Amino acid sequence: MLYNISLTLHLITAAAWFGLSLPLAARFRYLLEAEPPCRVDYIPGLKRTLTQLHLFLGLTLLFGLITLFAGGGFAAYGPRYHTAIFLLLIMWGLQFLLSRQAHTYFTRVIDSEQVSALPVKQIAMFNGINHLLWLFILVLMLWHRFHT
Repeated sequence: MLYNISLTLHLITAAAWFGLSLPLAARFRYLLEAEPPCRVDYIPGLKRTLTQLHLFLGLTLLFGLITLFAGGGFAAYGPRYHTAIFLLLIMWGLQFLLSRQAHTYFTRVIDSEQVSALPVKQIAMFNGINHLLWLFILVLMLWHRFHT
């Protein structure tokens, strides 16, 4: 019972993270192109989105570990699951790097009229790497279903 509930919550939080992070780079590009008075109004929504991304990624990791232990622990699963958890931890680290870049970008946007597009490119890069890792984890989790 705990296994099924935690697996369902794990999948829901992973899907929520993926869906919430898809338009992130476009939202930062919009912030780059917006007029200075609009920028200040737009930033709290982006900060809230980044907080939700951290929450969903952390919950995905938590529910993944609960599912792992409810299913028999590390010994019951093969190296694919260990690799997936390791990649999820890397995603979490990249998410914090993305957040730090975003915070630096927010302070630059508020303080100056001229802002660089470089932080937006870096945010898009971190987000793209995280999506690639997410896809790789998905393949690792589903490989045994298709490779029989």
